[in-house]
Amino acid sequence: MKASALALEKMGLSFVYGALIILYCAIYAPYGLENNDGGFLLGLSHQFSEGAGIYDDIIYIRPPASIIFHSINFTSPLGVAPVLSSRIVYFVQIGIYSAATATLFANYLKLNSIGLLLLASACFIFNAHNFPPMAWHTVDGIFFSVLAIFFSVKAQAGATSTKFIKLLLASLLGLLAALSKQPFYITPILVGVIASYPLSLRKLGITVIATFLGGVLLWISLTSFLDINGMLNAIVSQTSARDLVSAGVLNYAQDWYSLRSIITVGPLASVLLIWAFGRASGRALVAPAYLRFALILSVTIYMISFLQVFVFTDRWVSPRSLFDTLFTITALVSTIEAIRTRKITWLVLTALHGVSWAASISWGYTTVALFSAPSIITITIVGMELIKGSRTQLAASTIASVAAASTFFFGSQFLYSLEGPVRRSDVTVSIGPEFPALRGIWVSATKADELRELKILRSKFGENLVVLPNWPLYNTIFDGRNPIGMDWPLNTEVGPFDRVVQSRLGQVDVALVFRNANPSPASEGRFGSQITQSVIESWSTEDFETKYFDVYLNPSH
Repeated sequence: MKASALALEKMGLSFVYGALIILYCAIYAPYGLENNDGGFLLGLSHQFSEGAGIYDDIIYIRPPASIIFHSINFTSPLGVAPVLSSRIVYFVQIGIYSAATATLFANYLKLNSIGLLLLASACFIFNAHNFPPMAWHTVDGIFFSVLAIFFSVKAQAGATSTKFIKLLLASLLGLLAALSKQPFYITPILVGVIASYPLSLRKLGITVIATFLGGVLLWISLTSFLDINGMLNAIVSQTSARDLVSAGVLNYAQDWYSLRSIITVGPLASVLLIWAFGRASGRALVAPAYLRFALILSVTIYMISFLQVFVFTDRWVSPRSLFDTLFTITALVSTIEAIRTRKITWLVLTALHGVSWAASISWGYTTVALFSAPSIITITIVGMELIKGSRTQLAASTIASVAAASTFFFGSQFLYSLEGPVRRSDVTVSIGPEFPALRGIWVSATKADELRELKILRSKFGENLVVLPNWPLYNTIFDGRNPIGMDWPLNTEVGPFDRVVQSRLGQVDVALVFRNANPSPASEGRFGSQITQSVIESWSTEDFETKYFDVYLNPSH
């Protein structure tokens, strides 16, 4: 009876966690339409689902896993509303990897079912709010990485008969993470280290065999989807050591130059470092009662600073530097504890910090905010040691989770947009009845007018056209196929394939150039669009009354 009651309790709490994810899907997924990041990966997946070949028809400079994975949004039943579905998948992914992260530390923290629910919910809340809901390769990399580490840990403790299967699954997931985005090349290494710990020739041998078999299986699968040589040429074309140093090292040092970061994160960082160095020295550097009070006060200051960021903003914002500065401290703490204790729990937490670091290596969104769970786990471990008593811990965790959800909800009153502030209250048009691919999506009146203008222009000029430089959802919305193989031809996305794109552009009849594009196509560097500029400078304009798009005709047609 006791086991049955426990099983029912776990089932009920799993339902509550699932309800939290569903609630987020209902509150956040349907609202807004964004012309840049919001459709980039989904647009590529749409091309793939229509039969276009990756690295052949499709111009893409990253590994292919995300394009293939998100093509599920164009299969039944998700294909009924692919844009909404992609956002729901986003929340489900974050829900899964947040729960998996919390579960990895449940035994170490001696959490009961309610404690695990609160920890998973806190991880989910902080992870989910820091990027607009959409298909994105960084989220995929985190998703596959966390699951890979999860199964590598389970392989350590599982029955002998299932260890190799779990390890093989961990290896496959680790390789899928590496095939999502280049920085996640680190994941198979992390999986191998965890699976082989403590190091022995037997464990190392089994890990190498599992990784090799996983690699063979993926290689065979990929050859049925794409040209391997084309993939290898594409994924090395735009990466550099300079980018790694800038995003993966200098970014964190620069955040600490901010007086705001020092004031906001400094107190919490001090508590965590005093705790860690006290354990390393074998004696308390500060009396636990004082340190406990300091922890509660510093977390309160930290959360108030989040609220202050949102109160005084006039557009969508993510408190990126507040995450990144704290990350440097929690990563240091977990590393110190991993070296000191040599326990696999701390090794795993350090590895998860490595996943966060990989997620931050980007050309645009250089932050660990998308996977802040390792920092939350570190603070939770410190808090559980300093704040004694299960009831007190439960109360503190509940207050922190509710405060976080409320703060982020307040901060979500603006929607992500590069073209100017979009208030949530201004998103009042249900656009699905006019554009079936956008079923369930609500947009602003301006965005609805842009869509209607695109529909008129497509009707007038036909399907052999491109929309530049952004609007990557155009072909998804109108169920078309992009004749140049890419929906968002930024300089950095075109890379070394400029001649290919220009050649394909020569076969296009009409180009529609979005007037309010941001970044501007004339911008210098990687975020400009020379492809768009070449159209503006050399194609002839059509005298057709429009409000949002300039019409250019190919002079050779």
